Amino acid sequence: MTLPLPSTLDAARRYAAAGLCVLPAIREGDDKRVALRSWKSYQTRLPTPAEHARWFAGPARRDLCLVCGRVSGNLEMIDFDLAGVAFEPWRARVEAVCPGLIDRLVVETTPSGGRHVAYRCSDPVCGNMKFAQRSFDAPGADPIEVAGKRFTPRKGVDGCWRAVATMIETRGEGGMFLCAPSNGYVLTAGDLAALPVITPEEREKILAGSAVNQEKSQPRLDGSHLLHSFEVRKRMYGPEPDAAILTRIVVVLSFLKRAMSMQDLPPAMITTRLQRAATSFM
Repeated sequence: MTLPLPSTLDAARRYAAAGLCVLPAIREGDDKRVALRSWKSYQTRLPTPAEHARWFAGPARRDLCLVCGRVSGNLEMIDFDLAGVAFEPWRARVEAVCPGLIDRLVVETTPSGGRHVAYRCSDPVCGNMKFAQRSFDAPGADPIEVAGKRFTPRKGVDGCWRAVATMIETRGEGGMFLCAPSNGYVLTAGDLAALPVITPEEREKILAGSAVNQEKSQPRLDGSHLLHSFEVRKRMYGPEPDAAILTRIVVVLSFLKRAMSMQDLPPAMITTRLQRAATSFM
């Protein structure tokens, strides 16, 4: 027997009780946004029970979203788009370096077949980041459809038209994402009202696994090449710093931030953290 979905008001109250910032949302095709004229204030404060009742208590079922970052206890989400094509390779990479970590995280499927992976971190998280993209050759400027989504091609520096789609990105401080029980979103592992709290070191392993190795031969989808976001952007806009270096820089800054914010630690421990940062950069 199929159990009825909880009302969005019940879900909003349950998530709010877990310290999450829950807002009404709208999804129109590929466009997903907060269903409020402005939601900036909710990036620093939680809605009241009266606001939730006003937003979700009506007869019509509404979608909802979670605001990421400090307001929700350092909530972060990794979004695997394009029908989740990069999800299993990412899972394998993270499992290889940190067995059992993925099993602790919350996972849901999206209407387009993608995946959301959510967790909290014991340290503050940064803003949204893009980790991997895929480039699709196009005959011209007309939009093309891939994995149920439409993308607008742009003319690259080489004169060819390509549409660039993000495969892996995060939602962090200042970001938001639609979630279950919104229409089309289904939890497959864990519970958003009982998110795990991971360490900064575990987060770094999770994010490092999100960077696609552009040197390896990659599978094709509809005749397109799987490329790291650096390689895609290089074709479209010309050379820029290697994405592997940029990923290491994120890790280094994370180490430095923790070292500088924990001045009560013994000098030897701070030195060790800085050495680890330098090693990760090499």
